[in-house]
Amino acid sequence: MEEVKCNLCGKDDYIKIFDGKDYLHGFSGSFNVVKCRCCGLIYLNPRPSPSEMETYYPDHYVSFDKQHSMAVKKIAQAVTKMKTINLQRIVGAGEKRVLEIGCSDGAFLAALRDLTSWNLKGVEPNKRISEKARKKGFDVKTATIEEITLPVNNFDLVIMNHVIEHVTDPDFALRKIYSILKLNGILYMELPNIDCTERWLFGKYWSGYDVPRHLYSFSAKSLEDIMKKKGFRIKHISYSMDPSSLFLSIRHVLKYKYGLERLSNIFTLNNLLLLFPFAFISFFHKIMKLSGIITVVGKKED
Repeated sequence: MEEVKCNLCGKDDYIKIFDGKDYLHGFSGSFNVVKCRCCGLIYLNPRPSPSEMETYYPDHYVSFDKQHSMAVKKIAQAVTKMKTINLQRIVGAGEKRVLEIGCSDGAFLAALRDLTSWNLKGVEPNKRISEKARKKGFDVKTATIEEITLPVNNFDLVIMNHVIEHVTDPDFALRKIYSILKLNGILYMELPNIDCTERWLFGKYWSGYDVPRHLYSFSAKSLEDIMKKKGFRIKHISYSMDPSSLFLSIRHVLKYKYGLERLSNIFTLNNLLLLFPFAFISFFHKIMKLSGIITVVGKKED
């Protein structure tokens, strides 16, 4: 375990919020979730070292092992297509150099390849999963964003889908991303939003905490602050209507707070009877800017 200072303001003055546990995979241990007294950033402290953290990413980790019904896969494909069209609108027409950090098995890169002519590369720290991406024909390096050396002023677009909360040093990572982007290049991130209805309802059982894999819990405001310090201009912040984090939070509460494991198992994206009603709830959260997932788009400018 290692002690860390606040990554946003650099201070070492915090208050403990709660003892966090691994509700996703059930690994033993308790972890301090703390809040910086100076700037309000919420983070894990102390936290597992990088070598210790490997234990908490099993082969069946949700980002590695996507077992969904055909109907859910079709919905996911439609959502991915809309996301790709949105990215094309953001970065503009023409050939683009694109890097996805934390690209997993290359699923999103494959979607981009199907719909664009972009030059696509990836970075993925898990050896087995990065090899899957390479077998799909992608140039993917096995490394973390902190470890890898990348050429400066090289990419038009950098994508981080649910990655920044896992990074050991977001400040350093954003500084590096700024350096590898071309002038007017775009950083596109999706991540859990701590200022959401789910966190208020479910407290420590909120899926966005995902202790101990999520080292930081950002709000739109805290992420905007850290990005501006690195030189980014925030172009856009949007709120998702994805109900997956809501489903997972309910599962955690039913299983670990009330001991209703069998009941918790019905809250899955494969349950279409629940998926559509909860999608309407998530749509309301989106309208109210209280979604559990947000998208933040930053631009590198002089």
